[in-house]
Amino acid sequence: MALSWCFEDESDAVAERVLDSLSEFEALVPAIWLMEVTNGLLAAERKKRTTPERVDECLKVIRALPLIADIDADSFGVIRLARGTGLSAYDASYLELAIRYALPLATRDRALRAAAGSVGIAIFPSEP
Repeated sequence: MALSWCFEDESDAVAERVLDSLSEFEALVPAIWLMEVTNGLLAAERKKRTTPERVDECLKVIRALPLIADIDADSFGVIRLARGTGLSAYDASYLELAIRYALPLATRDRALRAAAGSVGIAIFPSEP
């Protein structure tokens, strides 16, 4: 979701609603979140999809968002979810966090959306 905020061709109404919600609310993210975003931006830079300056600008904006990195992941819960859903441990960490805090999940990943639905976790933002 966060990378869509940095690339106009990936942005849409859903991504904008998620970003707009951060003007009112904080978001919980797994501890790996910032490194995943950083890696995605670096990959785009290396593929010449963006410039180093744009990457730096995006990182500044993203780091200023009201995000709370959760460092208390339940690794046993993550691995159980990963095994049960076929998700990677990285993706399962997002689902474990949503379950633990009973929060909706903002993601574009189809497999993660399906896994969330299978365990009763709503997707944010909900359809209008």
